Amino acid sequence: MYKNINPEFRILLKKLYKVGDKFLKYYEHWVWMFNNYRMSGLVDGDFETQLESWIEYMAPHKEEWQLDQARKAVSIYRRHFLSNDVKYAGSQNQTGKTCEKSTVSKIADNSGKQEQSTASEEENNRRSPAEGSSIDDWFQLESEATRELRLQQKSYSTEKAYLYWLRYLKYHTKEKPVSELSEQDVRDFLTYLSVEKGIAASTQKQAFNSLLFVYRYILHIDINDLQSVIRAKKKRRLPIVLSLEEISKIVGSMVPPYSLMCKIIYGGGLRLNECVNLRVKDVQLNECVLTVRSGKGDKDRQTLLSQSLISDLEKHINGIRALFELDRRENRNGVALPGALERKYPDAGKEWAWFWLFPAQKLSVDPRSEIVRRHHIYPGSLQKRFKTALGDSGIPKQASVHSLRHSFATHLIENGYDIRTVQELLGHSDVSTTMIYTHVATKNKLGVVSPADRL
Repeated sequence: MYKNINPEFRILLKKLYKVGDKFLKYYEHWVWMFNNYRMSGLVDGDFETQLESWIEYMAPHKEEWQLDQARKAVSIYRRHFLSNDVKYAGSQNQTGKTCEKSTVSKIADNSGKQEQSTASEEENNRRSPAEGSSIDDWFQLESEATRELRLQQKSYSTEKAYLYWLRYLKYHTKEKPVSELSEQDVRDFLTYLSVEKGIAASTQKQAFNSLLFVYRYILHIDINDLQSVIRAKKKRRLPIVLSLEEISKIVGSMVPPYSLMCKIIYGGGLRLNECVNLRVKDVQLNECVLTVRSGKGDKDRQTLLSQSLISDLEKHINGIRALFELDRRENRNGVALPGALERKYPDAGKEWAWFWLFPAQKLSVDPRSEIVRRHHIYPGSLQKRFKTALGDSGIPKQASVHSLRHSFATHLIENGYDIRTVQELLGHSDVSTTMIYTHVATKNKLGVVSPADRL
């Protein structure tokens, strides 16, 4: 057991937060690491500043699920064992001596009465806390928001984004009591983002949608009259497009499976998250078709699979088959399934068809269920390798993995394909979004063949 960590922390984690026994030591370890970080003098400021600085410090060396678990562990410890009106500093009593004993004791005394809700019970009570009850503090507000997001089957990336903006509002209001939050706080916050932070219009829109969700479903407050909010200016930015030669140079300096992932993204115009979330069943080799499921806007679509990749893909699929069979021999948990499928078909995650097309080599902890299972390759892993390959190639462009999608669309338009066809392949709901690529196409902007070419 770690020194300076209240021994009742384990009781709290088990009884109130339903953390499994094998994960308790990791939660304690995160708190211990954070204690060491804040006492090192590397960062000053309030708790939120120190926590985010610590998370940023660890980010290059930790997986995404580990960072989420670390943030959760420290936040729980701070809520129950540290005084909210004192900065997270290094005194002895702030490492657990001033714990809320009444709270922990109450949890221990009533451990038999507090059972974890099943999914069906949650559906029956999906609007709790009921009208007339109140959210006591920011931690409870975040917990209820997380619960509602999962009940509505929002993606994990959406969940992280929404909770980020909720924490930002908490910081902006100086941890104002939740019961005193009003529409004006949202208006002031959105204006602050535009005027002081100079964020993009799309970012401001995401912040608003996040807070609208919390206000509507958790606080039951309607947000109206946003005319006083200063809107972020919508800046027109042309997408960065790579030439065929540049793409070949970048991909040529990468190793499998990352080089194959880049080729698939460029060959079919996929988004990064769409690529990493591909399953074995989404690949139709004979038809040269990829099925993108639950893409942006939770829509499915079909796009191109380059014939030149068939051989490499067959070799890759044979390789991951061995990894799949290893998991089955070891009787490991199946891969995560979308939406409610995991509850309806609990063993489907162990089927070959649902296996990730690009599985991670190591097992990891599911950040939602905390089940140890095989996840897909993390998006950040491909991003890092692409950035390294871009630097090694000496190409003077601020390109990213998403530039491959831009290049796919631009090259199709340059080759004379109809804008509506490109729109469908990209999965754009509005053709005006696709039209931006006509401004960066360097030839054949009209998509027609000149009659003079036939002379």
